[in-house]
Amino acid sequence: MKNNKLDLYKEFVINDEGFNFSYYDGYSDMEKFLNMKEKPTAFLVFNDVLAIGAIKAIKDYKFKVPDDFSIIGFDNIMVDDFIDPPLTSITHQKSDMASTAFEMLFERINENSTEQRCVYIPLSLKIRNSARNIT
Repeated sequence: MKNNKLDLYKEFVINDEGFNFSYYDGYSDMEKFLNMKEKPTAFLVFNDVLAIGAIKAIKDYKFKVPDDFSIIGFDNIMVDDFIDPPLTSITHQKSDMASTAFEMLFERINENSTEQRCVYIPLSLKIRNSARNIT
């Protein structure tokens, strides 16, 4: 957002402690946004299960995805193609994440290292129909 000179509105960020990351959490968190006077129009959701719950809330409130709200999930789970509308999602290789985490843990244990480092795992966007204006 900084690179694109966009403001971050803290009221548009939900960071719940004790979050279960369930369909129901996505639904109830979306309800908070739908009851705001000034609503965001696009959401990047922590995982696809939460995003599916968010889509259900949007529909129950008689709004449309993506006409009124764009939704992008994260995980690209198998059901994304089967919901209505199909969910646009960020995809990653879980095996890459797991092997990188193992390598880092192994280095820490064997080298008694506390050095922190930043690791980048390649991501890609699977474009479906839940978000508008993605090119």
